[in-house]
Amino acid sequence: MISFISFSYIPKAWREAKVVFIPKAGKCSHVTPKDLRPISLSSFLLKTLERMIDIHLRQEIEPCLISKAQHAYTKGKSVETALHSLVSTIEYSLHYKEYTLVAFLDIEGAFNNVRNSAIMNALDNLKIEDPLKNMIEIMLSSRIISSELGNFKTRRAANRGTPQGGVLSPLLWNLVVNELLLDLEGEGFKVIAYADDVAIAVSGKYPQTLAELLQTALNKLIHWARGCGLDINPHKTDLVLFTRKYKIPDFKLPTIKEVTLTLSDQAKYLGLIFDKKLTWKLNIEERVKKANVALFSCKKAIGGKWGFSPNIAHWLYTSVIRPILTYGMVVWWTALDKTINLNKLIKVQRSASMCISGALRSTPSDALDILLNLTPLDIFSKQVAASSATRLKATSQWTSNHIGHTNILNNFGFLPDRLDYTTPQLVFDNNFQNSIPSRTEWENLSTLDNDSLHFYTDGSKTNEGVGSGIFSEKLNLSLFFRLPDQCSVFQAEILAIKEVLSWLRENVISNTDIRIFSDSQAAIKSLASVSTNSITVLDCQTSLREMSEQFNIHLVWVPGHRDFPGNCRADELAKLGTITPLQPERNNIGTPIATCKLMLKQDALKKTNLRWTQSNTCLATKQIWPCIDLKRSKGLLNLNRMHISCTIGVLTGHCLIGRHAKRMGVFSNDFCRSCMDEEEEETVQHLLCTCPALSNRRKLYLGEFFYDYTSDLVKTDVKSLSSFIRSTEWFG
Repeated sequence: MISFISFSYIPKAWREAKVVFIPKAGKCSHVTPKDLRPISLSSFLLKTLERMIDIHLRQEIEPCLISKAQHAYTKGKSVETALHSLVSTIEYSLHYKEYTLVAFLDIEGAFNNVRNSAIMNALDNLKIEDPLKNMIEIMLSSRIISSELGNFKTRRAANRGTPQGGVLSPLLWNLVVNELLLDLEGEGFKVIAYADDVAIAVSGKYPQTLAELLQTALNKLIHWARGCGLDINPHKTDLVLFTRKYKIPDFKLPTIKEVTLTLSDQAKYLGLIFDKKLTWKLNIEERVKKANVALFSCKKAIGGKWGFSPNIAHWLYTSVIRPILTYGMVVWWTALDKTINLNKLIKVQRSASMCISGALRSTPSDALDILLNLTPLDIFSKQVAASSATRLKATSQWTSNHIGHTNILNNFGFLPDRLDYTTPQLVFDNNFQNSIPSRTEWENLSTLDNDSLHFYTDGSKTNEGVGSGIFSEKLNLSLFFRLPDQCSVFQAEILAIKEVLSWLRENVISNTDIRIFSDSQAAIKSLASVSTNSITVLDCQTSLREMSEQFNIHLVWVPGHRDFPGNCRADELAKLGTITPLQPERNNIGTPIATCKLMLKQDALKKTNLRWTQSNTCLATKQIWPCIDLKRSKGLLNLNRMHISCTIGVLTGHCLIGRHAKRMGVFSNDFCRSCMDEEEEETVQHLLCTCPALSNRRKLYLGEFFYDYTSDLVKTDVKSLSSFIRSTEWFG
């Protein structure tokens, strides 16, 4: 591969690419070229070469030369960072009763039409070495593409554009558009770019001044586009003046190629709909519409007695449909403070609950949410927004001006300020060894080298705290220390290894062959990996590289709980560390992102449980299900479609017996069909607790002949309860 780059040569077979056309989503028809997305399928060897070039370019280019306005194909950035940047600007101006004029631009065929000369100029400006630049030029200009659509086939040479689906294409586009973004940022414009989706925003008190400033930016954009062989379509460019004022003074609108832009009340950008007052009403309607389309597509595969199991249907909602509903929630969660907006989302969750459970249409939504372990959407939405904000904050992409959506983290004061997370970084110069022997090798003790110096490390997390332990028999060394309670076992394992390296740095020893044993494969693999986003792992990797210049360091996995003396002693020391006082110098260890997500999830469960226990509705359900019970919910979802329907009907009291059946207009018995007692009405209480004709079955399935109250069944297994209900034959 290196030879190919040195001689700027690409084998002929690698230049061949097959183009397939994928219909674009959201198009009413797919009859014109713009309705289809061309994807290039090239040699995997070429893709490997492209990946090597991509990694090299990203390491060689100085970060200060790349615009911070580009959010696509950039580590540490995403759609959420782009939306956060734009919405923060708009909310700030609305808060201070100013205007924000935003042009949402459409660069036509950016990847397909960009000139090779524009790419070469971008590489020149960044001082990329000639052999690599020549290789990229040959890669782009000597492509032979073949494609077929229907009965038509064609084969031709490509002389412009970058292949969509190519590994290197996103980076090359970013470098081309980088010149424009830097120019606009230098002039003081707020620019947000996500690949070829660009938004230019200007804020101030006077619309006419904003229009003139925006015209300057558009002129620069048009000039840049012409030089790159690109085009800006004025008819597909949305211009929105964000304000909550009713009276807007007249002003001259900016133009693109002598076509005057028209003011719009809304614009779609990165999947969200921005209305001019930023109420998010239209966006919520769009989210609900898309979620309903996905939900009703799933409903086609679900019937009353057939189709997806409740467990699969629950997974489809929580993993496919609900993420559609909460997309971009980090910037529009404030809209859910209005009940009218929240109710639109709640209707979708109710439809999903009915689809999962097959319950009667009269069944309360609150009861279904608790029984099926579905967090209320207002609580869940804030949890999602806080999770996204926490991740952005860890990579320094979150800016809070205490206005609008940036207040989300103020609602979760328990979240830590210091996080064990950073922008993913590549490290290729690890100069230490690592191995994970098989258990058979350990049984033969073939991994032990008695001439080397052995250190055993371990981490532990108990109810008392988190600790790490280190043991070396030859040195008669036993060390243990405590870590902050929010640390994970993984961090404790890594920090134990790092402590060994610190000890080696501070002490003089004659043996240069060092073996560090750990029973955590995850810790060893992460330290040996070329990419990590953990600050703790990065620091330990740095220490390993430094100490490997003085010692021959070898990380070795040892099976845990297999009575290896050194590992057992390290485990004992780690547990001692959990009960020792925390030293001040170890108090600055960051909290893992996974721990923050767990804290948010636990907070959501706590709020959901509090709301359920304090509500004055669903009293029948509360008797049997007084609080959130994840284990029982899982048991409920493991039932089949027919069984879960009748079980939920009994748990909620919304089943076709007694008075409820009459309310639903369904025939019902005037007295109990089992004991035939004319004075006993068919009720859930009578069915589950007191019917004498069902006492033997009740004893068989539930453990008692009779119960005084339905609340006595709180700890009853759901499967047993369902079996008893079916055995009564009350529900067919």
